[in-house]
Amino acid sequence: MAQKLATFSHFNSFFSKFDMSKNKIKSVPRSISKANKLETVNLNNNDLRKLPLKVGQIGRQLKILNVSGNSLKKLPKSVYVLRGAVNASDNKISSLPGVTSTKKTKPTIEALFLANNDIEEIPESFSKLMYLLQLDLANNKVASLPSTIGNINYLTSLDLRNNEVFELPEDFGRLKFSLQYLNLSGNKLESLPNSLGTLSHIEELDLSKNQIATIPETIYGCKRLIKFDISQNLLISCDNLSGLASLEIANLSSNRIAEIAELKLDSIAQIDLSKNELSSIPANFGTLGRLKKLNLSNNQIIEFPEFLGKENLLESLDLSSNKIEGAVKFDFQKIRMLDELTLADNEITALNGSINKLEYIRHFGKFIDFS
Repeated sequence: MAQKLATFSHFNSFFSKFDMSKNKIKSVPRSISKANKLETVNLNNNDLRKLPLKVGQIGRQLKILNVSGNSLKKLPKSVYVLRGAVNASDNKISSLPGVTSTKKTKPTIEALFLANNDIEEIPESFSKLMYLLQLDLANNKVASLPSTIGNINYLTSLDLRNNEVFELPEDFGRLKFSLQYLNLSGNKLESLPNSLGTLSHIEELDLSKNQIATIPETIYGCKRLIKFDISQNLLISCDNLSGLASLEIANLSSNRIAEIAELKLDSIAQIDLSKNELSSIPANFGTLGRLKKLNLSNNQIIEFPEFLGKENLLESLDLSSNKIEGAVKFDFQKIRMLDELTLADNEITALNGSINKLEYIRHFGKFIDFS
């Protein structure tokens, strides 16, 4: 086996790409700051303890600086003046340097990937990162967000999954014209600010694995929301989702929802309401013309929903682990596109014979009688 390189002393200033990943390098020579033609630097999975203070002087032509999977405890301030992406995930960083902006050194960083570190705080001065598009702080120890985070005008993606965030600042809504992706899964949120509804460009929102009890009425303002996950919370109602015309995928599983008044969701294709406390679902589910996948398993439903019909494009229906009893008389030809049906763990004694006319069906739960 070839011995892995542990040190190097000089950068060739004519390199455009430099890759020394998966070695045993412990330090980077200061001459890297003079390699002003570099576009890609891969130093991931080494033994780096620190970066040169002037690493940002490499120049704004640099597209990627990858130092993930090392033993870095901090980053130099100069990384903020790079233009491309800095990946410092999987290190031992506990705090981030403040951001300064002068006429000579303006912060132009576009993406910061800092997942899997020990970061506890986002500096207030991050508001000066005017060109930042992506910020990934997943799997850290962040407890709160600075009120100034709403000033990062071009931020499109914010990943804070698996942290300790317990509230969002009301000014969070100032990201309304830029933010498209927000992941706050696995935090300690108990409520959501009304300003969440001002995020008019948000397309994907993940709030799963928190302690949220209500969805704010203002969420109707998230007019471009396509994918919404608020599973594993404490919701007792999801009625405020009604009217989200762009919503295609909604995960509401593992909550405490016992009743739904009506959901008007013109674009909805997938709804997961499993592991709730529903005894029935609203009749307008039968008019959701684009609905393809409906999961109602592990509830308290006592009757097969008779209103499912020709207006649906249902391909998958899961009603397992409910309390449906006796013979199911539903005419299955009304949902003739169905190719996956699960009715396991109920008290069903028989199914309507129309079940045999479903051309696409491929999977059944455990039935007593198919006749």
